[in-house]
Amino acid sequence: LPFKVLNYREVLIWRVAELARVALQTFEAQQFAAAVVLTRAAVETNAALWYLDEKVGTALMQKKLGDLDDCVVRLLAGTYAWEEFPNPIRVGKFVASVERSVPGFQEQYNRLSEYAHPNAHGTTSLYSTIDRENILIDFGLNDRNTKSAKAICIVSLSVTLMLFERTYNHLSDVMPDFVALCEREMPPL
Repeated sequence: LPFKVLNYREVLIWRVAELARVALQTFEAQQFAAAVVLTRAAVETNAALWYLDEKVGTALMQKKLGDLDDCVVRLLAGTYAWEEFPNPIRVGKFVASVERSVPGFQEQYNRLSEYAHPNAHGTTSLYSTIDRENILIDFGLNDRNTKSAKAICIVSLSVTLMLFERTYNHLSDVMPDFVALCEREMPPL
């Protein structure tokens, strides 16, 4: 079980590093919809690590593993693509896990989602400017409206990376106690 927990933690750091790096590159290239979508994916990755950390913390607090192994298997191998695999844990559970300790996380995630989806913020606000006087629409990046997308993107990315680092390191700190718990719960040979 400790191997599985560390395995998931490590794949998440590779994922968040790639997503954050490319989000920053697309942000610098003024490709704001792509930057926000990548930032949102990094936020979800951070929330997945937080969820794992919370589950390990609960096991340590209760001094029992409970269904932690099933949970970690779902994190590592969950998919709806194949019936013989376990179902994944939904991103909403990850976000709710962070929200319990970091109020406002859900709201910030929802803001990112507004730009990630092809609705008003993700389309019209970013890519059109309405000239009501001349009854025209100018298509292209809307400099006025991209300011909020820029702010949401950079703030979310910065906070996500700080939270990710904190959670990643916390899992390292509790690992000796977690290994000891797993050894205590191992069936005798």
